[in-house]
Amino acid sequence: MADSMIERMAQALWSYEPWAQHETWDDLSMHGKAYWRERASLAVRTMREPTEAMYRAGENSLSALDGVADFGQLEEHKLKLQWQAMVDAVLAEGN
Repeated sequence: MADSMIERMAQALWSYEPWAQHETWDDLSMHGKAYWRERASLAVRTMREPTEAMYRAGENSLSALDGVADFGQLEEHKLKLQWQAMVDAVLAEGN
C-alpha cells in the first residue's frame, strides 16, 4: 500500500484507466507515475477549502463522541471522524 495520500490517490486514479488491467503501478515509467501524482495533487488541492456540506458533516460527526470517557486519544479520534465525515460529504455530492 502507498505511504502517502497523494500516492494512494494517484494509484486509484490510474487504476480506472482501461490499460491498468494489463499492467501494474510498478510497470509505469517515472514520467507516468509523475503524471498521475500531479493529478492526485490537484484533487487534494481542490479539496483544501471545504464546502458547506463538509462543514456540516464535520460538525455532525462529533455527536459520535458523546459519552466517550477516554480523553487520551479523544482529539485524534475527533479529527479523524471530522475528516472522514467531510470526505464522505464530498463523495455524497457526486452521487
